[in-house]
Amino acid sequence: MDVERLTLTVPFLILAAGGLYQLARYRTLSGASLGARILQTIGEVEFGQGGMTRGKIRVHRVAGSEPTDPIVGVDSVVPFLAPYQLTPFRLTRDQARQLGAMLTEAANG
Repeated sequence: MDVERLTLTVPFLILAAGGLYQLARYRTLSGASLGARILQTIGEVEFGQGGMTRGKIRVHRVAGSEPTDPIVGVDSVVPFLAPYQLTPFRLTRDQARQLGAMLTEAANG
């Protein structure tokens, strides 16, 4: 095996092994992107007009090692050119409550 082929193969194998480890550790792709195991998906809300602009916001209960660790996971899934674009957020209980209060206030006007 020549050096050029080895230089391309080794980093690919390292990245693939790391990705498989994350998938095995957190059990789902969403869990791996949140950096925590998803215990339960609470629900999802669709947003947008339709077609390529329609997306979803999903709320998850995630595992934390300590009570003060982030325990709420929120991700937004927006389909665009690729199958989807995932943006994960990890929130503490207080941050999740604050976000809920702000959304309620905005909805009530």
